[in-house]
Amino acid sequence: MKLRNSKEQVDAPFLTEVKPKVHKKSAIWKHFRNVCVVLFLTFLSISYYYYNYLRVTGVVIVKANKITLASQGVGVVKSIIDVDGMTDVKVGQRIATLSMKGLDAFTLNRRIFDLEDMVIKQQEKITDLQLKEDTTKNDIQNRLRQLTREYELAKITDKSLDKRVKKLKEITKLVGLQSDRAQKLYELEVISLSDLNALKEKRLESQYTLDSLVEEDVENDKEIVNLKGLIDLSKKDLLRHEKKSSSAMKTQNDRLKLLQERLKFMKELKAGVYEDVDLFCPSNGKVLEVHVQSGDSIGEDSPIITFYRPEFMTMQVYIEERFMDRVQVGSNVTIRLLKENFKTKVTYINKNIVYSPKDLQGRDISSEGKYYFSAELALPGSTSRFFPGKSGLAIIH
Repeated sequence: MKLRNSKEQVDAPFLTEVKPKVHKKSAIWKHFRNVCVVLFLTFLSISYYYYNYLRVTGVVIVKANKITLASQGVGVVKSIIDVDGMTDVKVGQRIATLSMKGLDAFTLNRRIFDLEDMVIKQQEKITDLQLKEDTTKNDIQNRLRQLTREYELAKITDKSLDKRVKKLKEITKLVGLQSDRAQKLYELEVISLSDLNALKEKRLESQYTLDSLVEEDVENDKEIVNLKGLIDLSKKDLLRHEKKSSSAMKTQNDRLKLLQERLKFMKELKAGVYEDVDLFCPSNGKVLEVHVQSGDSIGEDSPIITFYRPEFMTMQVYIEERFMDRVQVGSNVTIRLLKENFKTKVTYINKNIVYSPKDLQGRDISSEGKYYFSAELALPGSTSRFFPGKSGLAIIH
């Protein structure tokens, strides 16, 4: 038997190299997968840019004047109203009954003296605040009266200018007819060249006077529009001031009333009138938090119950300083609060920039270490579920 040589072994057909077969469907699927990855990454990039740089957002916080009724001495809570949060309370409603321990005369006299001093200072504060608010209101009213006088004077001037323009147009038209007639008479050699030039000069002077008067009338019309806008702004300023002044005075008067009631109680306690002390609600409102239960021991100034007045509730939104130019009074706002969306508008913008405001500290929805400005929002139609301290996301359109 004869063996094959190496060349015959290499050229043998059964040793020929076989190339792997490329599947067309596999290549298409790989290309499709790459395209999907690119599109997904592009979507993520666009979303990140929109949510961080294009969309104007802020943190909205519900605010209200909270009133906390506190113990006026040392004792035990004998009974307290059984309510949950957001429950309505009415003025004069009994909130709790406290069993107060007697205090020595020296301690009572000292506390009565301190309370009398606080009442006097609060009364002085209210007087100063009233004087300040009245001064500001008078300034706005004086500015409004001055603008109104200027506006009425401008309207009278406008009527006078309209009459003068109308009359001067008739005169200019008549002078033009005379000049045209003089031109024909000059061509017939009825009048001299000097007479013709005199009429032409008179026509030019009349037209110049008319143009100047029309320009003055246009400027006066612009002044009327400007004054009307300033009058409207002054009226809005007056209404806003009266609203804020009323709220500030209400807060200070409520504080004075609480101080006076506490002073009255301390004097009656000194006289030995009370053992069990009833705590009454000074105004209508909604319960925010009950701090104690029946049987709890309390000290002086221990909080008993906190409530708020819904009619003085406001909504304030904090927005990063970089978006200030994109927010205006009247801008539409969508609020995401309590897992619901509410529609409202911007009513006032406070352009004072604050670094990391206290209202935002400790809230997961905000970023600390940034500069913010604030704006006030109109309350949505339904606010029965809102309460002070609640926060949410605001999207300004």
